[in-house]
Formats: sequence, C-alpha cells, structure tokens
Amino acid sequence: MKKLALTFLIAVVMLLGSSPVLAAPESSKSNSIQAGIGIEALQLIQGGYSSIQNAGNNHVSIYGETLTYKVTDIVGVKFYLQYYNNSAWVTLDTVSRQGYDTNLFTTMVDYTVTPGYTYRVATEHYAYDGSFKETAWTYTSGVYMP
Repeated sequence: MKKLALTFLIAVVMLLGSSPVLAAPESSKSNSIQAGIGIEALQLIQGGYSSIQNAGNNHVSIYGETLTYKVTDIVGVKFYLQYYNNSAWVTLDTVSRQGYDTNLFTTMVDYTVTPGYTYRVATEHYAYDGSFKETAWTYTSGVYMP
C-alpha cells in the first residue's frame, strides 16, 4: 500500500510540477530539482534550476539558481559546460559561483563556443550550513550551435 501511495504521489508531483516549454528551439531548459522526493529528502536545498540558450555570435548564455529552505552560510552552483562529440558528452569548462548568508543564489555566465556542436550544462547546486554540505544536480537538454 505504501508503494502504491508513493508511486501515486510521485506521479501527481511530476504532473503538477512540470510545465510545457514554449520557448524557441535555440533555448534549452532543465528540469527543476523537486525537493522532498527520493530515497533521502534534501534538508537544505529546496530547489534548483539551470538553462542554456543560444545568445548569438557563437555565444551561449548559462543561467543557474539554487534555493534553500533557510538562510545558509554558502549557496551556489557549479556549471559544467559540455558538448556532444562521438556519442558522449565531454566537459569543456567548469565554473563555480556562490553567495553567502542567503537562501537564494542566481548567476549567469556567457561562453564563446565553436559552431557545429550541441552544448548542454550539467549543474551542481550546493549549500553549506556549518559543516553540513548538500548537493543536487540538474541537466539541460542540448542546444545546437549552427
């Protein structure tokens, strides 16, 4: 009975928590972190989001945010810019940004990229409170750069 109730709860959260993406094809958005779902519910991180989009002139714009349940010592994101090559995602660069004594951190990074590849962002959302550290991940779908 518990498994059935948990399955139903997850299905309802997925249906209500998802929204259709009505953006232009040059934009790629990730699925948000859904707090409280999983084997071990997150204790600090309430949510996270990341996106990548074609900014023109061989540039991509990357956005990320991390939200915590309360004001936390450090809240941040670590972006892994990746490109698709030979059936695998290859990390091109990483960058970390963080804020202090806050419950919401947002940032944007701009990269120059090589045309002819598909790019995505794997984002590690993290929070530190005292000696306790928590992380969660989001992944965007790919955006092709002509």
